[in-house]
Amino acid sequence: MTGTHKVPLALLRHTESPRLAGLNDEHLHLLTQTDTAFPPILVHRNTMRALDGVCRLHAAMLRGQKTVDAVFFHGPLSGVSPLRSGPTFPTDSH
Repeated sequence: MTGTHKVPLALLRHTESPRLAGLNDEHLHLLTQTDTAFPPILVHRNTMRALDGVCRLHAAMLRGQKTVDAVFFHGPLSGVSPLRSGPTFPTDSH
């Protein structure tokens, strides 16, 4: 994984949450109501798909943001496993 980058929302794939339960509407609503900066989302670099932070991505869109902070994952998507608590990533992702 790499350092944090400002990524235009228009470049990111707007997908469903990789979590088995999907997006949490109540959590999304709470995120849209805060003025606090979000932690970076995790993005698969080759596909520009959000791997973690999909609620934060959707909240940023609803708040009218043009960019979001992101960290890129450079490994294969086959190395990502969605779980109820969030995706897991192999340690040898370089």
